[in-house]
Amino acid sequence: MKSLHLNLAITLVMVVTGMAAESAWAQGRGGFGGRMFGGGMGGGSVSEINLLAMDEVLDHLQDSYDLSLEAREEIVGHAEDAQDELQEERRAIMGDMRNMGQDEREAAMEELQEITEEINTDTFRTIKKKLNKKQLSRLNELKVQRMGVAALHDPVVQEMLEFDNAQVEKMNDAKEKGEERGREMMEDMRAQFQSGGGFDRDAMRESMMEMQEANKKDAMDCLTDKQKETFEKMKGEEFEFPEPQRGRRGRGGRQ
Repeated sequence: MKSLHLNLAITLVMVVTGMAAESAWAQGRGGFGGRMFGGGMGGGSVSEINLLAMDEVLDHLQDSYDLSLEAREEIVGHAEDAQDELQEERRAIMGDMRNMGQDEREAAMEELQEITEEINTDTFRTIKKKLNKKQLSRLNELKVQRMGVAALHDPVVQEMLEFDNAQVEKMNDAKEKGEERGREMMEDMRAQFQSGGGFDRDAMRESMMEMQEANKKDAMDCLTDKQKETFEKMKGEEFEFPEPQRGRRGRGGRQ
């Protein structure tokens, strides 16, 4: 049991630092059964499929951006097929995670991340044909909102903000610093368990919040004042994302 708690704690930190493809700790709930397509706490990797797996996002596009019921149903079908494929890959790759060593776990998560991105990309290539220009534009805004400062690592976002070479390098340095913080946190947790300190969920959550704030500051410090203003505009009108929940809901939400 002690080993299981340590594995869960380490996995959570890996999610926060962008090292895991999927996790039960991921933000948001999937409108197609509560499962998410990659991503992690506090931003990180977020695909368009993540967003379209939320009933609330589909409701928003249907009510405010004229998404047709027919298009919505087709989106739901494609997304559910992708979820099933991802779940199969996840079971095959992760196996019995409790019996994996640290290197094995990290390698498995990296492999799953790559496959997740492939599935998301292929699925969205099909789904985007069901969305018009305004709907796609709004979806991009929601993606930037959901990712937060993690969006600043996206080359497309960097191009839109007109990053120079020095800023790209500075942003890469900020990312490396964030990953190093994550590794140090995992080492601290491992040391606590080995010394009999046990699993302090509240302390771990507080440490992760501090880490996220430090990562956010490092990323925002790479921007000029004008770029910060442009980045805020890229988010569009604020959207209230759903709170994390579990459990299966209906297929496709409101009709």
